[in-house]
Amino acid sequence: MPALPHRANLIAVLFAMTYPTLLTWVYFTLLKDSPSTWQQAAFGIGKVIQFAFPAVWVFCIQRRPLALPQLPTRGLGLALLIGIAQLIAGLAVYYFWLKSSGVFTAPVQEMLAKLRGFGLDWRAGFVALAIGYSLVHSWLEEYYWRWFVLNELRPREELSDATSSATISAATWRAIAISSVAFMAHHVLVLAGYFRWDSPWTYILSLCVGSGGAIFGWLYVRSRSIYAPWLAHACADAVIFLIGYDLLGSQLK
Repeated sequence: MPALPHRANLIAVLFAMTYPTLLTWVYFTLLKDSPSTWQQAAFGIGKVIQFAFPAVWVFCIQRRPLALPQLPTRGLGLALLIGIAQLIAGLAVYYFWLKSSGVFTAPVQEMLAKLRGFGLDWRAGFVALAIGYSLVHSWLEEYYWRWFVLNELRPREELSDATSSATISAATWRAIAISSVAFMAHHVLVLAGYFRWDSPWTYILSLCVGSGGAIFGWLYVRSRSIYAPWLAHACADAVIFLIGYDLLGSQLK
């Protein structure tokens, strides 16, 4: 099958980079005071569209074959070290500084309101959400942001090179940077919803998310697999939910 025009692929990747921000604005901001069923429906339908899009585009439109990866080992040790570092650093900053600083006083109420909107303001519901996000949603995000968005932004000749290299080209670094900014964008809306637009923590934590996205992208390029960045991403999400449980545990049903 002839290659798709460059413009078509460009439109596809631009859609992929902007759609999650639009979806977040709808279910997180626009519908925040709506009935919980509306929020749940917008979130559920929107996520199905988001995560189905790359597979449909690659396998149905581009007609690229589906190749199931073998169990990988490349990059997993490094990813585990990064994940452990995230856990230690994140929990240390929280327990030795942020917890007693009052930074989370207002965001806690917003978090509770959001959990109520999704019917998850109870301990088992929160734990289920934490496990689902840390294990399943993080894998889906790596498939979406690294396997699809990052790959679509990279030079085609590098994608066809099956060898692993410690050297990353300038073009691939640009692709990592662009995809990381796009990855960060919808998190900015979430953080602003909790901390408000005038809080410096909205932007500080957003930059942490963007930096994390760049690290995951770097791991993906080095390992040529989503499993290494998935492991690091899962650890990052685990930190967030451990902190969230410490903040909210006493107020959950």
